[in-house]
Amino acid sequence: MKEGVKGETVELYRAVGVREYESIMANKSFTPRANGLEGRQFAFTEAEALKYANTYPSKVAIIKTTIPKDMIGKLDF
Repeated sequence: MKEGVKGETVELYRAVGVREYESIMANKSFTPRANGLEGRQFAFTEAEALKYANTYPSKVAIIKTTIPKDMIGKLDF
């Protein structure tokens, strides 16, 4: 179990563009916009996120995060 995270967790990956990368680095979190996390795509493996990123030249990085497993149903894969 990761420090500071209670219960079961899962690691997720997301391909991000420059603005989102800079926001994540500045805030140390995914910052919801007007639509929250709606429309943001996460993957269960780095390879899946990289495959998605390879179809969009604007994606510049893959971000890995650890979340409580019960959040899975609230995210778009």
